[in-house]
Amino acid sequence: MTGVIFVVLIFVLLGYTCGPLLEDPQPLMVDGEETACRRAPLEQEKLNNLQALRDIDFERTLGKVSEADHRQLKELYTRQAAAAMNALDKLAKGDEATTDADG
Repeated sequence: MTGVIFVVLIFVLLGYTCGPLLEDPQPLMVDGEETACRRAPLEQEKLNNLQALRDIDFERTLGKVSEADHRQLKELYTRQAAAAMNALDKLAKGDEATTDADG
């Protein structure tokens, strides 16, 4: 009798542990998640650079930053913000093309 219970218990445990292996695999990323994962750092970079532009303008009015440093930093942060915005635009255009192709 205990042998039968033991065998039944083994089959139940095997079914429980091997069951997920027999199911259809789920995709690791849902449509649109990949784009959102790439968009978030670009948005953050854009916001950081725009804030840095505001900060250096403010520091220039306070006299903490020289005119030459202000000009140099402003060019740097403007370039970086523009690059992030261009990347976001390209990403958005890629999304539109994918949506148009799907529709």
